[in-house]
Parts: sequence; C-alpha cells; structure tokens
Amino acid sequence: MKTKGRDKEALIIRNANLACAAGRLLLGEISTWQEFLEPDTVDYSSLPRKQLKSGKFDVQKSLKYRIKDFCKSNFSSMTLEKLVSLYEELKAHRKLEIPYTEFRDKYSSIKRFYEQGYPEHSTVCVSLWGLQYRFPEHDFSNDMIIAIEQLIKGDKELDEYREKQHCQLSKEKKNLAELIQAPDSLSVKWT
Repeated sequence: MKTKGRDKEALIIRNANLACAAGRLLLGEISTWQEFLEPDTVDYSSLPRKQLKSGKFDVQKSLKYRIKDFCKSNFSSMTLEKLVSLYEELKAHRKLEIPYTEFRDKYSSIKRFYEQGYPEHSTVCVSLWGLQYRFPEHDFSNDMIIAIEQLIKGDKELDEYREKQHCQLSKEKKNLAELIQAPDSLSVKWT
C-alpha cells in the first residue's frame, strides 16, 4: 500500500522527533520516561495541513542535519533510521542493556569507545542516566571497594568490644557474632 502525502509528511516528522528523543536520552538530557515517550503520543497525521508542511520543512532544513551531526560526532555508522529503531527498543523496555558487540552490529560502533579504555566485552547501558558502560572488571573492583569499606567499618566497631569484660560481651553476643562473621561472609581471606 502506497503512503499518501499527508501520511508521508507525518512519518517524516514522527521519525525525526523519535530520533531526537533517542539522541537526547543517550546524552542524558531526558529526565522522565514520559518526556521520552512524548513524541510518540502525537497523532501527526491528524495535524492541520499547514502544520504538517511546516514540520516537514523544519525537518528537511534543520533537524535532519542536526541529527546527522549528532550521529557523525558520536557514532561510526548511526543513522536516523537506526535511532528510530533504538527508540522503539527503548520504548518497549524503558532501558537497554546489550553487549557492546551486539549494539555495534545492530546500531553502530561508538566513537572513542576503545580510546576511553572500555573493553569490547562491555555492556552498553541506556537509561535516564544516558549512555553508560559496564564491564565485569569494573563491577568486581567496585564490589571489592565495598567489601573493604565494610571490613574497615566492622573492624572499627569491633574495637569498641575489645576492652569490655566477658560478662558485658555475653549480653551483646548476637551483634558481636555478626561483626566477627562479616569477613567470612564477604569471602575475603586476609593473610
């Protein structure tokens, strides 16, 4: 079925607006999912003819080039159509966590990805926080930092018990046991 002029203009405007929303989300410029979804709630084909023509003109004269510049600045092969596809995937799940290699194959490689030190096995995460990356080494190092901080805190709390008599300690046996067992539960062995 062939698209009518009115529907074609509406589709051009809709796709440009969806691509812009996807780009703004990647940049962390959108603060609510409602704001992100707003361009998809407009019935563009029912807009007055004058508004459709004006919208199409704006897309062709300005917005299309701003989208191209955004893609060229941040990606190797991203297009308006791929941004619309990314929008649809984000719309369905309200987030995206995908291996970088899959993101690269589906949408585009990301400029300066390797230069910024991210390994190829990273996970691309897109949310209201913008475009971010996760990788196991980073997650593991963060877990270690948290574990060490918990050990230091627990050791300081144990200092309070060191000078108490046994009869005083027996009244706080449960708290003391939790502090003593904490290093074992973190699976950290110190030598």
